[in-house]
This record gives sequence, C-alpha cells and structure tokens, in this order.
Amino acid sequence: MSAVSQDHLRGELARRLRLGAAAGGEEGRALSAFVVVERVEPAAFVDGAIRFTAGLDPALAEAWLGTFTRAVFLAGDPLRIAARHPARQVAADGSAAWFGPAVADSLRGLRLLLKAFEAPQLPPLPDRVELGDPRADERRLLYVATAGIGTAEYLVHLNHVVCEATIAGLLAPGTALELRHVERIEDSRGSFACSRVVADEDGELRRCAAVAWEGAG
Repeated sequence: MSAVSQDHLRGELARRLRLGAAAGGEEGRALSAFVVVERVEPAAFVDGAIRFTAGLDPALAEAWLGTFTRAVFLAGDPLRIAARHPARQVAADGSAAWFGPAVADSLRGLRLLLKAFEAPQLPPLPDRVELGDPRADERRLLYVATAGIGTAEYLVHLNHVVCEATIAGLLAPGTALELRHVERIEDSRGSFACSRVVADEDGELRRCAAVAWEGAG
C-alpha cells in the first residue's frame, strides 16, 4: 500500500479515535453489545444491525460509540433462546440477534449459555447485495474487504461500520444501500463517510469496511 494511502488511513483512524474519546464517559466504556449468530446472511445481518442501532436511545447510542461500538459475538439460534433471553433486535430471517448495549455482567447468563462465535473460513459471498428501496433518490455504498479474513472477522467489521454509520445518521431502516464485497478497499473508490480502519500484525493500516455515497467508486 502506498505511503499516501497509509497517510489517509492514519487520518481516518485519528478522527475515529477523537470521536470515541469525546463520547461515552466512564459509564460508556463499560458497555458492550452482544450478537448471537446462527448463520451468515449478509442482507438480513445489515438490516438487523441498522434497526438495532436506530432503535437505541440517543444517549445510549452515544455512550456505546465511546466503546467503539464494542460487540461480543456468540454462536446460537436466536429463536431457540428467545423465551429465556429476548433480544432487542432479531434479523428478519432469524439468522442473528442483537442484545444490549449493556454492562457485560447484565448479560452474563447469555454469555454462559452460548459459546463464542468462531468460524475461520469465510463462506462464499455475493459480489453485491441490494437493500432498501432501489428507486430512492439517495443511496449508500457499503464496502467490506474480504481478503485474508474469516467469518468472525467479517461480521465484526460489518457490524462496527453499520452501527457507527447508523449512529452518525448515514444509515436508517429502509435506506437504499448496496453492499459490495471486495478484496481490498482502495482510496480510488472515493471519499468515505464512515470507515473501520485497523492495524495488521506488521503495523500496516487497512480499511476493513466503509460507507460511501453512491457514485464514489
């Protein structure tokens, strides 16, 4: 990756760190969401994550933003555990469910019941997935980089960027959105309104997921 690209990524990461530092406070830093995943269905997952976040009280959403929308992923069937552990939001097809955000101890029963979601191999994914009303005047593009990651990492990156973009007002239930799976998200794809940037083991930054306006790449 070019030095210019690394400079861009450092700038994006610095902006996100400043945003996190300004949000949440001490109480916010203890918050986590929990996501129970039965199977990976990208369209249902994105829609569920948007609806989960859009339904949060604004103060709670702001506090959760201070934890960088921290989420714990667990493996299980949301419909089978619904009686004992009702979710705040369930995906339309029942493939995933969102709980919290809350102090982790308040969801201890859920964590004891289910194992961590672990899936090293990323399943085949469609190149593009359409959500919302395609006739809408305003549309968003959602990119997720798939090179070198497993299913758990994919869901983490996707959940982070969707939830943070929703808190920022970029996404809402029913927003016209195109999810694009690409190997890498390059700067040439355009200007990003919201990004998830992480460092590899060698210290190189990479953009794992991003939301852009239609026509940005």
